[in-house]
Order: sequence, then C-alpha cells, then structure tokens
Amino acid sequence: MALDELKRKTEEKLNQAKESIDNLDINDLKNKAKESIDNIDKDSLMNEAKTTKGNWSWYGFLFAPHYYAGYGDIKKGSIYAALSGIPIFGLVIAFLGGKNAKKDLPIGEQEFKWTNVGITVAINFVALMIVQLLIFGTSEIDSVKNGVMNFNKTITLGEALDNWDDCESSSWTSFETSNKTKIVEFTCSKKDVKEMGEKVFSFVKTDKEKAKIFLSLESVTQKFQFTINKDDTFQIDNVQREIVWSDGKKFSIQNKPLNELEKAYNNEISYDLNKLDKKTAYGLGYAFMMLWSKAK
Repeated sequence: MALDELKRKTEEKLNQAKESIDNLDINDLKNKAKESIDNIDKDSLMNEAKTTKGNWSWYGFLFAPHYYAGYGDIKKGSIYAALSGIPIFGLVIAFLGGKNAKKDLPIGEQEFKWTNVGITVAINFVALMIVQLLIFGTSEIDSVKNGVMNFNKTITLGEALDNWDDCESSSWTSFETSNKTKIVEFTCSKKDVKEMGEKVFSFVKTDKEKAKIFLSLESVTQKFQFTINKDDTFQIDNVQREIVWSDGKKFSIQNKPLNELEKAYNNEISYDLNKLDKKTAYGLGYAFMMLWSKAK
C-alpha cells in the first residue's frame, strides 16, 4: 500500500513538471535575459575590474610618454618624452606612468591612436641626442672634422675632405688600437679609376696583352689617419694609398701626410681624364706596371 502511494505521488510530480515545461514562453525568457544584460552598469564593471587588477600599469611603466599620447593626452605625453631623455627623470617618469596611467587615461573607453605616438617618439629621440651631446660632448670624429690645419685656416678639415672632388665616395670611422691609442680615419675611394686605366691602355702601342693586365684597375683607396691626444687635440700620422687590380693583386703605398692633405685642400684630382695626354699616360702606365710587379 505504501509503495503504491509513493508511486502515485511520483507520477503526480512528474506530470506537474511536464506541464510547467510545456507552459514556458521561450520568447519571454529571451527578452528577460536581454533586459538583464542591458541593465548592467558598464562603468561600474570597468571600475570594479580596475580595482580587482590593481592600479599598477606595466604599459604605463614601460612606455609612459607614448601610452599617454596614444590615449589622447599629447601634452603630458610630450612632457614625459622630453624629460625621459634625462636618465634620472626617465626612472621617475616610468614610475609615474605605471602608478597613474590607469587613473589618468580612458583605457578601454576609447581607441589607442598610434599616430600620436610618432610625436612622442620624435621628441624622445631629440631629447636623448641633446643629453648625449651635453654629457659626452662631441665624438672624436667631430673633433677632427671641426679642426683647422695650420697651413690653411680658411676652412675646417672636415669641409676640405668631405668636399674633395677626388672621391667617388668617402667615410669617417674611429677605432682604438691595442695600446689604447684613439684613431680617426678618413677613407676616400678615388673616382674614374677604371676609366683612367682604360684610357691609358688606349695609348699603349706594344705589349698590349701585358698592359691590359696591369692597367685593369679595380679600385684605388686612400686613407688618412689622425691620432687623438689626451688633451683632445689631434695630429695626422699616416696616409696610405691602396691599389687593387682586377686579378686580385693589391699594393699599398705610404704617402707624405701633409702633402696629401694640401692636395685635398686644393681640391686636386688624382686621375683627371680631361688632362690625360700621351706623355701623362705613359708615365702612369709605367708607374702602374712597376707597382703591379711588386703587388701580391
């Protein structure tokens, strides 16, 4: 009897549940869910998320000037960019950015503008360059280029060498030797070298096969080396010319430093094709033949 009663009550409950399910209005449920979502306070959620995650921003710490500019505060971003060029201030700016970025900026509320970042990057670069010049002064290369030679004080050494028409290309480098001597080197790649060899060859009447070898020039390069003194003055110590032939042979010649510098100041051309006559061609041809025979 008890078992039959339990069975009856169970079936009754199941029928009631089934009836409730059949009577559900699905559309009504959807509308209620949508209404609940729309009623969520988004600002409260953002603030709650910030509180949950804490107020520290690693983006603000690492990229403070650019982070502020990207989120619209270009004024503060520019100030931060300028001050970041100074090492001590850079640390302070990084700390302030990490601490205050989430409070100061509309993170998550507006789009980050990468175009604004270009402004702070440029300001930061200029600031770093100014600080570098103030702290470290001019480089050894600049010291030499800004120098004035006793034999000609009308222009600087850099103006003379950088505007020398004898060079097809040129460059300045600096290095330190094993005994800590600082060297500044100017390299000049002579122009019209191959053309000069071909024109000299056109004057050759005999033994053309041999002449073609020692007049097939690949390059002629001249290097001027200046040593830097402890009192920041300098002097020219070495000038060397290297000739390279098409067959791979090379030969180096030591030049008299001041004589070669005076040529640069006078803008003299080593191989002026317009002035290459028969007599000059024979002289050059003989010189290159002798040098090629000694080259390795």
